[in-house]
Amino acid sequence: MKKLVILLFTIPALTFGQVPKGANKIIISNDASKDQNMKHVIQTLIEAGYTIYKSDLEYGTIQTDEIPSARKQPLHKFNFVIKDKSIQVSGYAKTGIGLVFSGVTVSDDWFQIENKGMKGSTQMQVFLIMDEFSRKLIGSISYLP
Repeated sequence: MKKLVILLFTIPALTFGQVPKGANKIIISNDASKDQNMKHVIQTLIEAGYTIYKSDLEYGTIQTDEIPSARKQPLHKFNFVIKDKSIQVSGYAKTGIGLVFSGVTVSDDWFQIENKGMKGSTQMQVFLIMDEFSRKLIGSISYLP
């Protein structure tokens, strides 16, 4: 049992090590049609607790509303471009922390989710969330900068 627990914790670390630094898009390749992929993404989003901000069936795009992670991680939202035989996932995040310095308020801006390779960073946290969600979609995964 102990070996199984250790194996379960090392598999995500091993698979994440293959993600190229600078990757900001995840491509899921499969044999499904555009319509099948669209339905699958929408169903998977709903099951995972995301709400859809807008979608366009004709152009094959979906954007989610911003959502905080259950683990109090940064706010994030995903964008999907759906085609025959592929799904492209990208996204944006923000920490949700603003600063007030000498009466000047500095707001928190959205940044593109990207694997910058820095353990424990906000970028790494949200990239892992995006990667984890992408693995729920059917197909083989690759990464693009």
